[in-house]
Amino acid sequence: MTAGPEAPLAPVPGARDEPAAATAPVAPRRARRTAANPGFRSDIEGLRALAVGLVILDHALGWPVGGFIGVDVFFVISGFLITGLLYKEFRRTGHISFVGFYRRRIRRILPVSTVVLAVTVAVSSVLYFSARAHEIAVDGVWALLFSANWRFLIVGTDYFGQSSAPSPLQHYWSLAVEEQFYFVWPWLLLVALLLLARVRRSRSALIGSVVVAVLLVATFAWSVHQSTVATTAAYFSTFTRAWELLAGAALALVATRLTGLPRIARLVLGWGGLLTIVVSALFVHAGTGFPAPMGLLPILGTVAVIAAGTGTLERSTLTPLTNPLSRYLGRISYSLYLWHWPAIILLVTFLSVDRKLYRAIAVLLALGLSVLTFHLVEEPIRHSRWLERRSARPDERPAQQRPRTQWRLVGVGALAVAVAVAGTLAVQSTIRDAQATPPAVAQTPATTLSTDSDAAAHVTEQLQLAVAATAWPALTPAIDALPQSKAPELEDLACANDWDTIEQHCVYGDPAAPRTAALVGDSTALAWLPGLRAALEPAGWNIDSYGKWGCPAASTPVHALGADPYPACETHLDWVLARVAAQQPELVVLGSAEGYVDNLPSGATADQASAEWTAGIERSIRAVAGPGTRVVVLASPPYGKDLTQCATRSSPPSACLSEVSAQWQRTSAAEVAAVDAARADGLDVQYVDSHGWFCTAEGTCPGFSDGIVIRADTNHVTANYATYLAPLLREGLQVG
Repeated sequence: MTAGPEAPLAPVPGARDEPAAATAPVAPRRARRTAANPGFRSDIEGLRALAVGLVILDHALGWPVGGFIGVDVFFVISGFLITGLLYKEFRRTGHISFVGFYRRRIRRILPVSTVVLAVTVAVSSVLYFSARAHEIAVDGVWALLFSANWRFLIVGTDYFGQSSAPSPLQHYWSLAVEEQFYFVWPWLLLVALLLLARVRRSRSALIGSVVVAVLLVATFAWSVHQSTVATTAAYFSTFTRAWELLAGAALALVATRLTGLPRIARLVLGWGGLLTIVVSALFVHAGTGFPAPMGLLPILGTVAVIAAGTGTLERSTLTPLTNPLSRYLGRISYSLYLWHWPAIILLVTFLSVDRKLYRAIAVLLALGLSVLTFHLVEEPIRHSRWLERRSARPDERPAQQRPRTQWRLVGVGALAVAVAVAGTLAVQSTIRDAQATPPAVAQTPATTLSTDSDAAAHVTEQLQLAVAATAWPALTPAIDALPQSKAPELEDLACANDWDTIEQHCVYGDPAAPRTAALVGDSTALAWLPGLRAALEPAGWNIDSYGKWGCPAASTPVHALGADPYPACETHLDWVLARVAAQQPELVVLGSAEGYVDNLPSGATADQASAEWTAGIERSIRAVAGPGTRVVVLASPPYGKDLTQCATRSSPPSACLSEVSAQWQRTSAAEVAAVDAARADGLDVQYVDSHGWFCTAEGTCPGFSDGIVIRADTNHVTANYATYLAPLLREGLQVG
């Protein structure tokens, strides 16, 4: 975003899986609003503070639940301010200077955003192993090119990217949306104004606002559609966010018609709009229906607040927005927005997210960096002549002030270097301390367990040693190789069904083998294949694999990514169950991840959700069970931490410990209930509880065991560990 009278805003919502962040506008010179300076709006300055405050509270504290709507507030403010300036220029000169417009945008936006990008990427390269550091560097390139929203839209719709930790640069998506909008909007506005040039000037703004309204309605309708069928795309897309900026633009074009607004109407609009924004932050949830139509609430509230102060020289009565603290936070909101998310994400390396101290330090760190950046970088460059042609305008500042500005410009490099160097030295010191600690576990990477009866005991012992480890052993695969450590069968699109394909399957092992097993489930089930093949193929089995990403073995509707509907899953599973029932294999293995039971499209929760999951698993069991067919429900590996995210160059193994979740326990209990119901009717079915292969008896789950990394991300077991567990799979499936 930018600062100054044309200050564009763009803070982003937070992912709670998500999330998100946004950029904040840049502040104008301090001035009183008078007849000589009618453009300055202290209420808008305070509105920026409210917007960025909501975003930071949401990201740092997880409250209010709808704090991410601060981004929407910024979009409206930006559309109002920028369009107002463009329209005034057209009225004054008969044209719009695109060179001047983009020159101002670059001067206001690029310096601060580049400093934050450079520092974040530099610190990340020191903190993280190369896999994650590389991802953040790639994020930085997209952000620098104002394309971050498309980058995170792609990642957000990448099935295997869903479990990744949020990027410290994810909040740049909103800045990208805004700049993409302004790459097109000034040209469209000029064309519309030129076409209306023959209309009486007194009516051109009104007709122009009608044109904007048509665009607004069209983009709003598209946003409503996308918010229903593709929530991730709707959240990040410029096309689904354009209506929010256009709402501010429409208000700017009718601003002159608000001069006669009665005082009582201004009071109602101002306080009513402010209350609407607060209510939105408290009750609006991300997901289906956002950004449209649920985004209407904060958008209309913001329009009302801005309209209340438009067309009058009276001092605003909205003291929550116009007090000195709110106005100062509004002035630094651009820097504050850009710094807050890297501070929150990177600080996790040193402090536990569960500690209150972490949240306080993250906010204070962001605030301190923002103040420095605002005074040393943002303001000096914004008021400098950078990118100006020297002959374009005389320098109105006294000559003695120029050296001061030049020295302040040195702050651009000084601030970045100071933060990066200080962070580097601190981390390197921590790394030396960590490396000086002798490893508590001396392990040799293994590829498989022995096949004797002590296999389970060995796994249990190694898990306990891993939980107690104080230093990282040599790992297989290496942490930097984890993105490539999933089962090859899982990513083979000739066999695994992705989001759209429905009727693909593959046979592993000798097709003429005397015994056949069928595997049914989602990608978590497919991730077991290296272990299942090692357990079954040597014993004379082949495996017919029917897997589909995000499609569990339970016959019940589920979501695709986010809250998107997933009818292809139901179609696929119907086809699979019918085919397997006709095939009548000797063994059917049903596998699913743990994450469905708390996110069912029906909206069921607690016991009702468990009952729905039980019924879905039971339907699948009964569909394939029969004479000569034994069914095994294989429990999901409990979710854990992704080592590419939690393991840093300075962290001990304990940073990657996790606990068996209540969600896993509910899923397990529901599946056991389904198995018990089927067994009561005489069906040959059993439940294999695998959580002891991943976690200790106390429910603590390490990131590695016996020198092998357990998970490729948060839920897919690595091919190495699946193969390592082959003896336990053989025993559990009773195929020895």
